[in-house]
Amino acid sequence: GVVARRGGRTAIVEYTELSEAHATATDSDGKLLFGAGNICNHYFTVDFLRHVASAYQKEPTLMPYHIAAKKIPCADESGATIKPAAPNGIKLEAFIFDSFPLATGSAILEVSRESEFTPVKNEPGHPSDSPDTARNMIMEQHRSWAIASGATVHEKAALEISPLVSYSGEGLQDLISGKTFGSTGPVHIS
Repeated sequence: GVVARRGGRTAIVEYTELSEAHATATDSDGKLLFGAGNICNHYFTVDFLRHVASAYQKEPTLMPYHIAAKKIPCADESGATIKPAAPNGIKLEAFIFDSFPLATGSAILEVSRESEFTPVKNEPGHPSDSPDTARNMIMEQHRSWAIASGATVHEKAALEISPLVSYSGEGLQDLISGKTFGSTGPVHIS
């Protein structure tokens, strides 16, 4: 979904619930009006979560269900399981971010998609949003940190830097400057 304001409060509007006109609306500079995607990294206080649970128990309609069209395996006339090629059913979904309007305040952080967001929604081997694409994004980021810190890194090097060593590429110069990382075997800097 995208970050928006609803009734003067921060809210997330699911892509499937955003009209085509809103989804493509731009400002005078050509930037999308609803272009801030929700990557689902949320921080809540325990007190707020208790408030949400209490409010939801008293009034369940405070957090609505979302309708998602899904491909649901089912039985054909012979009883054999079939996997449909197109959506054949709906699923009701509820999300923690539907609690945002209950907050008295919030903050949104804008980050680079290329360095901060790589979803895992598909099976291994899938060309997008899979464990493989997430792993490759992290290794590419870590290779770029190593190069910026003075290392020579092969473009296929399986290089991973522990977050205990560096959170965002800082402090690596003394550790790896002048070193070479080739394409054989994974390298874990920890």
